[in-house]
Amino acid sequence: MLIPTQSFNINGALGGVQGGWNYQFGRFVLGSEVDFSWADVKGNQTSTFLGGVVPATINRSSKATWMGTATTRLGYAWDRVLIYSKIGAAWAHFDYNDTATILGATVYNSGASENRSGWTVGTGIEWAFLAGWSAKIEYDYIDFGRRTVDFAPAGVIPVNLDVDQRISQVKVGLNYRFGGMGPLVAKY
Repeated sequence: MLIPTQSFNINGALGGVQGGWNYQFGRFVLGSEVDFSWADVKGNQTSTFLGGVVPATINRSSKATWMGTATTRLGYAWDRVLIYSKIGAAWAHFDYNDTATILGATVYNSGASENRSGWTVGTGIEWAFLAGWSAKIEYDYIDFGRRTVDFAPAGVIPVNLDVDQRISQVKVGLNYRFGGMGPLVAKY
């Protein structure tokens, strides 16, 4: 049985918190970060069916409500600037909706939700502008892969759809470093 793959162009915003550690040796910085973000990242896809003879559409949507990552990063520092790359694991919660209409009347409507895990890679630049304070801008690619999602409204034959979830995000952040035990406080 052929299961159609659903692809969405998604956009939105997220905001959250992060924590981690850094260890600087010479000009290199090794660290790890864990972050959690509340998200409003959504997308939809509308398509027509029945060959355009009868006005009929299918509207499918996806929304990420939260995301989290755990990553390791390696960077190179000079003066007060750090350029870094990172890699790690990612998690998110997605809500889906699938609606079909014929002649403007809804003939099918179903929702589903799931938590997903995947992987992430990213790169960024961080600037230590005051003692203990730094600002960063970062690009992350997150891949949650392809998974079959089951939509099963009451009294209707279940619909199974393959859903790809890949997210590109740009983060802007403000960091404060706690502690003061020598190399645990980044020097860049």
